[in-house]
Amino acid sequence: MASLRFPSLGLLALASSLSFPTAVYARPQPCPRDAPYTHKGCFVSNTNGQRIVNTATYADDAMTIASCATFCTEKNLKYFGVEYGRECYCGDSFPADPAVDTSECSFTCPGGGETGQTCGAGDRIDLYQNNLYAGRAPATLDIPYLGCFVDSGDRVLPDNLLGSDEMTAELCEAHCSDYFYFGVEYGRECWCGDIKPTNPAPEAECSLTCTGDVKQVCGAGGRLNAWARPWPVPSAVGEYEYNGCYTDRGDKHTLTGRVEYLSDMTHEKCAAFCDKYNYPFFGVEFGSQCFCGTKIEDMTEIRPIEECSTKCGGELSQRCGAANRLSIFEKPAGPDPVNLDRVGSYSYKSCWTDDVNERVLTGSEYRSDDMTVESCAAFCSQQNFEFFGVEYAHECYCGDKLGGAVAPEGECSQVCAGNSAQWCGGASRLNIYSLTRLPSRSFSIPPVSSPPGQASSSVPSSSSSVPSSSPVPSISSSAPTPSSTIFSSSSISTTASISTSPTTTAPYCDPTTTWSPERCWASLPPACAALGKTPVPNFVQASMSAGSCSGSLAQGTATGFQSCLTSYQIPNRFTASNAYACLTNLPNMYCTMTTTSCDPFATPTPAVPNGDFESGNLGPWTVQMGDAYPNLAVSVSDEKPHTGRYSFKFDYKGNGGVWMYLRHADVKLQPGATYELSYWNWASNTDAYLDPSVMMMAGGARFGFNSYRPAKRANEWYRQAVTFVAPTSYARLDLQFLVVVGAVPALSYVDDIAIVKVI
Repeated sequence: MASLRFPSLGLLALASSLSFPTAVYARPQPCPRDAPYTHKGCFVSNTNGQRIVNTATYADDAMTIASCATFCTEKNLKYFGVEYGRECYCGDSFPADPAVDTSECSFTCPGGGETGQTCGAGDRIDLYQNNLYAGRAPATLDIPYLGCFVDSGDRVLPDNLLGSDEMTAELCEAHCSDYFYFGVEYGRECWCGDIKPTNPAPEAECSLTCTGDVKQVCGAGGRLNAWARPWPVPSAVGEYEYNGCYTDRGDKHTLTGRVEYLSDMTHEKCAAFCDKYNYPFFGVEFGSQCFCGTKIEDMTEIRPIEECSTKCGGELSQRCGAANRLSIFEKPAGPDPVNLDRVGSYSYKSCWTDDVNERVLTGSEYRSDDMTVESCAAFCSQQNFEFFGVEYAHECYCGDKLGGAVAPEGECSQVCAGNSAQWCGGASRLNIYSLTRLPSRSFSIPPVSSPPGQASSSVPSSSSSVPSSSPVPSISSSAPTPSSTIFSSSSISTTASISTSPTTTAPYCDPTTTWSPERCWASLPPACAALGKTPVPNFVQASMSAGSCSGSLAQGTATGFQSCLTSYQIPNRFTASNAYACLTNLPNMYCTMTTTSCDPFATPTPAVPNGDFESGNLGPWTVQMGDAYPNLAVSVSDEKPHTGRYSFKFDYKGNGGVWMYLRHADVKLQPGATYELSYWNWASNTDAYLDPSVMMMAGGARFGFNSYRPAKRANEWYRQAVTFVAPTSYARLDLQFLVVVGAVPALSYVDDIAIVKVI
């Protein structure tokens, strides 16, 4: 083979004719003058394991600076950068560390673009400011924006969560159409509620882009952008127009007339109830309470409408006040209510105390939803009674002797059910009228002032000008005397006249009323009912029923009942019906009232003595427990009274369960009457059953019962009530506290326990 030879010049020529690529650094060129971005330098892309811009990213083997800018502009992000030749990153934050030398960003952009521009390098990024960044802000809606708020696991807007990758403020507004407040959080969450957020945060902390609109912010982690929907003014209900949202107090209500409690309360139901009794005002509170009144009391305060935010129990689209907040409606007022100076043969005397357990007028009575002063006067006049009184809007009482005591005119604040221009007493308050007599002896008492705006009436003084046919009692200036005051008969005009001056006369005495027998049943105890069943019970059933019946009757003081059970021994089921017939026909079956004495200065006795614990001790109350509980302390305490100085305190610091009774052994009632049993409760938590069970017991029969339940609210006073019909003239009242295992510490206070007759 011939050898291949190259002359030396040929090698040089060959070398000079061949070219090999060499690594040449391409220094970044300035951005074009009209480019919508500005180069900020070359930076280290990872700091402590975190990329300096990393909100959005993509990679492309044809990457250019312009294509990365377009991508990040669509995301509405303030900064973008290119790295490793083919990677694009966007974000809103600018790096805290300074830029490195531009020579460290040496990779050429593979997609071309402007000659000589680079796309970062390994762990190096060419960073740009996006001049097309439009900024982000909370959406501008047609409703008020509240701001950025702190949120937590308990959620300030707790209802109706919606998560969406298309989230915007507009979408959230539509989603929460049944709520008054809504907010967006964490970029894609929507929350609704009716309670206004109250813990603001700096606006800068609500910084996440909404997933459905890059120009909106949607809160952040634990941060909420919130808006308030306008609170609509409640619609009129018949003649009643919305007046406003007002404060209310449990010890002195804003509307002082009749009250009704309904779990399915609505504006319409409350309006119908108050309109029935001719009240110009009605108000709804805490979702289920209805109050009526002739005026809004002076001590109240009007509040923003959104503070009356509790949904009505019977209509969720309506708002029925809130805790200590009353939504009040008003209809055009008629004439101001007054007391009639004279009606028939009677003259007005004063507002007067009454007692549901011991009525101050015991002769005769009736009730009517069309009650007027004239109709009550006619009813009592036909029976020749000395006194009559109207009470609780629809009640009329007559009598020849009068107990109780004079009361401020303002406490007789209910209008007559049949005539809203007349006063008809109040709860345990009577407007008293008496036959006009010439006195044989009289005495004076200090004047009782009336609240502003309420008309009251009086017997004219001896210096007043009165018709000669209408003599009236003269009022002396001597001190009160405990003797009874006797009035002689005289004729008076039969026309009714009105007086607006306050009365100062109270020459009456108080008959003491007792039951006969003292401890009696209005009807047979429930335990006796089985004896009268048809078909008649068998021997075993009859014997058991007779034993229960005997035990119930033994708790009363009536005589003769036991003779029915002993006379008709129950060897078989047929004699059971004979015993039952005997029981139902006894003359002392029913409770009757008798008047035994007279005291002009007697004061009413409350149905639950020491129900407010103002004696500073338990008094007639007793405490009963099961086992010994060394970690349970109960006492009458001055630490947290609802009213006055004292309340009952229940304090348990143990680990296991515990129960305890607070017991009042002898509560006097009017058999057959309807009562409201109420109390105020304060509890440290809602886990333990710190809202006590209440129960009335008599002769083995249970009534007026509320079961155990967790406290409604923690660390605030609230009122609980139950209505019952009294089957007897006596009863035992129990309040039972129960703490379940693990629900500690458990602290509760109870105060102002009351039983009030309502019908």
